[in-house]
Amino acid sequence: LVEAEALLVEGDIKAAEGIYAFLSRLIVMDARGLCNAAWLKLRIGDPDEAVRLFRKAQSLARKDASPADQSSNAAQDTDAGQTSGTVQDTDAAHTAHAVHSNRRSAGRHAIGAMGGVGDPIDPYWFAGFGIACAQFATRSWEDALFSFQKVMVKGGATAALYRNLARCHLFLDCADKAREELEQALALEDAPDTRLALARLFEKLSLREGAVAQLEHLTLTERDMPDPWRMLGELHRREADWARAEACYVQLVKLLPEDAGGWFRLGSCRRHLGRLEEALSSYRVAIRIRPDHSRALYGAATIHEARGENGEAISLLRQAIAGNEPMEKSYNLLASVYQNEGRIREAVAVYLEAVARFPEDGLLQANLGAAQVMAGFHDRALKPFKASVRLG
Repeated sequence: LVEAEALLVEGDIKAAEGIYAFLSRLIVMDARGLCNAAWLKLRIGDPDEAVRLFRKAQSLARKDASPADQSSNAAQDTDAGQTSGTVQDTDAAHTAHAVHSNRRSAGRHAIGAMGGVGDPIDPYWFAGFGIACAQFATRSWEDALFSFQKVMVKGGATAALYRNLARCHLFLDCADKAREELEQALALEDAPDTRLALARLFEKLSLREGAVAQLEHLTLTERDMPDPWRMLGELHRREADWARAEACYVQLVKLLPEDAGGWFRLGSCRRHLGRLEEALSSYRVAIRIRPDHSRALYGAATIHEARGENGEAISLLRQAIAGNEPMEKSYNLLASVYQNEGRIREAVAVYLEAVARFPEDGLLQANLGAAQVMAGFHDRALKPFKASVRLG
């Protein structure tokens, strides 16, 4: 299993599956081995097969248990889990994220935290916790919630269990309950993941001060953690607190130098602070990392346009329109540059392309009409003007 885990980290799924197949023949009658094999299946991205193996492990564990243990296990739902040992270090959301983004990598963090063969964990509850994680990974929020609650009944409260319960409640739109559970998790263990989850919840609930408090704590205690810097920068940006936002994005790009979005945000802060050369430099880094970054291309174009460097502005705006996020304002600025140069027919062509892409944009319709009048196409201007009035 250690070798299989290493292969999974390297992305060699086929080889890891081969090891799993070999192990499954060796440990078919061993509950602990089945649990580990099931975690590997969850990591690979097959939660249904993982659940089947976990349930088989539970069945074997019942047969092997003492009469007293059998009575205890039978009294609990089979979806319950083990909370002692390394289980308390496992968060179901890691597994869920992996399944949703790539079923082949499901359970990556779970199998690592749960450990391998030899950990002194009751396989019945080890399997039960795995079932709960698989339910979460397959978006069965209510089933997962019930299973994690059973885990807590059996083994007591842990910070990780409260985090998992909170995540279930968030997906079930029970934000108040999720907040209560995250605060309970924080009271048990001051963990960065809990503070970050609580900050995200406060942001979702529009409780800005609460989110900022959690994020500022993390930026002081976990300076190498990128997400708090990104989130705190965004909160400051929304309040137009450009200096504080800039400081956050400076730290973010130090941690993630290839983060195009971070460089773009840093450029925007510097542009608002009037430091145009630094802003342009930041935009250029974003564009180097991601050449189709429409917003960075547009940001750089606005600086060149303001300097009267129309050729560079036109080139950048053409790239922005062809990029990952075509925007109405890119069309408007490009057409405006053409108009300022007396290239009215080219401006009309830009607006025609724009209204074809954004037919419900009243400003673009009005600008098209005005450009057609300037070009002498009076008979064609009436239609976009009427559309502009209709759209308000």
